Amino acid sequence: MVTKKVARTRVKKEETPAVDRSQAQREKIHKVAARLFLKKSYLGTSIEDIAQAANVNKATIYYYFKNKNQILYDVLVRFTKEFNEQARVIKDSDATSEKKLELLVYSHVRWLASHPSVAGISQLYKSLTPKLMRSFIDIRSEYEIIFREVLGELMVKNGSKAVEPKIATFFTIGMLNYINQWYRTNGALSDEELAARALTFIKKAIS
Repeated sequence: MVTKKVARTRVKKEETPAVDRSQAQREKIHKVAARLFLKKSYLGTSIEDIAQAANVNKATIYYYFKNKNQILYDVLVRFTKEFNEQARVIKDSDATSEKKLELLVYSHVRWLASHPSVAGISQLYKSLTPKLMRSFIDIRSEYEIIFREVLGELMVKNGSKAVEPKIATFFTIGMLNYINQWYRTNGALSDEELAARALTFIKKAIS
């Protein structure tokens, strides 16, 4: 006779691989879709294109996602939440305000350099339905708020009145996000060197 405790353990062990496979499949579709959206544009990419590139059938796509717009939303939200989590950890740390800004800039640049496809489609949020767009903007705003708090903390400490923290945040994030438009990993600068230069520029701008 199998006890309830053992039975529950067995069910959990049997379900875990299936959950892992499902997550892996979704991530695979995310990556493929991001690459195609960047290469062919959102409107120029069909569900069939994504299915063929991911080596799955269309039924599999629709099993995981309601439609193409849902795929775009999931891709954008996934990387934005990664940004938010990284930024939250930095903001809540015991580091100085200078160090927090440095860590935010470096983590931002490193992420963009290592996720060129996803970073390149960031502006496609405008292709989302109104409901999904509002949801995405709310999530994205969390990152802006965290960045603003860190910048504001540093500006107050340094007595800087060059620009309001809110505007400084928009300028800073806009500049950092634009890096993916021209930066190449095989170029003259490594992502670390690029982040160092960006940090120097930002510090001078808010001094």
